[in-house]
Amino acid sequence: MRAQASSIIACDLFTVESIGFKTLHVLFFIGLQTRRVLIGAVTDGPANLTWATQIARNLSEAREARTEPVRFIVHDRDKLFGPSFDEVFKAEGIEIIRTPWRAPRANAYAERWIRTARTECLDRVMVLGARHLHHLLSIYVEHYNRKRPHRGLDLQTPEGGPHLKPLNPEPSEIAPRPSRWAYPRVLQKGRLSLIGCSHVERQHRHHQRSLAMIAGARTLALWRLAATSSGLICVRPAARTPAD
Repeated sequence: MRAQASSIIACDLFTVESIGFKTLHVLFFIGLQTRRVLIGAVTDGPANLTWATQIARNLSEAREARTEPVRFIVHDRDKLFGPSFDEVFKAEGIEIIRTPWRAPRANAYAERWIRTARTECLDRVMVLGARHLHHLLSIYVEHYNRKRPHRGLDLQTPEGGPHLKPLNPEPSEIAPRPSRWAYPRVLQKGRLSLIGCSHVERQHRHHQRSLAMIAGARTLALWRLAATSSGLICVRPAARTPAD
């Protein structure tokens, strides 16, 4: 399939529930090599064979505009993709590939896009109706085809946008970290202040507080030792138990 991916498109149907508890049907097509998505139609009426066949006829111009001719189309065995739907593609010399029963992985590209559309768009919006859903999908598909990078396309967009650099750069591209004393230093109110580096200043203050606490604890220990030896503090002997 990878060798013929440039000439294969897949189609599938999914449903979306509106805010009025009405089921909306969406028919779409996706290219296996470019991952480019095309929304066929959105309807709040009955999604039957006649509706799907008319959509296939309406998209004939879009198939002719492709640089690479379509040779195969992949879809499941839903009754929506009946003989009249397949005849539209067979008349153009396109071979029909039907996936096995209950095997969604056989049409993995289309199934994965449904999950992506739900996760990134549809699950975050309350759909009002068919017109609203068509508007949402039109905006999202434009973003998906032109601006959204894909790992399977080496972080490029389906329509061949600019190449995006990964988040983890090469070690040679990482700028060296400046030294702690690389910032200008001035004396403000009797203490050293580092301009433009609050993190270093916080570390310096924390270090000074730690030294002060250690010095205070040491002074207290010496005072207790001196007071005990001079008799100012009496240490009680440990209480004896009856067993002693």
